[in-house]
Amino acid sequence: MSCEKYRLGNEPQRTQRTQRKERRKRDVIFTNDLEKALGQYILYQDILIELEPERILYLAVPNSVFDDLFEEPIGKLLLRNHRLKLITFDPKQEVIKQWIIPS
Repeated sequence: MSCEKYRLGNEPQRTQRTQRKERRKRDVIFTNDLEKALGQYILYQDILIELEPERILYLAVPNSVFDDLFEEPIGKLLLRNHRLKLITFDPKQEVIKQWIIPS
């Protein structure tokens, strides 16, 4: 009986630690994906400027990613610097939701 109480008593702490670890792991994966996507965007944009300057490149992101990313400081910085042309889309409905063009 005392073992059960001990385990139950520690469960919130264990859950919080697990949640923090999962959040850190998710943030690292997300940061790596963002760095890769931005690097590709810049590379493709430079190539298009040379080969087909009349074409415009957009970075397409799912709504949920856009909502999560651009609530974070890094996302706000990207929007504030006006470097990205974005399209947000709903992957389930397969429709474009928003065009974001820097002014």
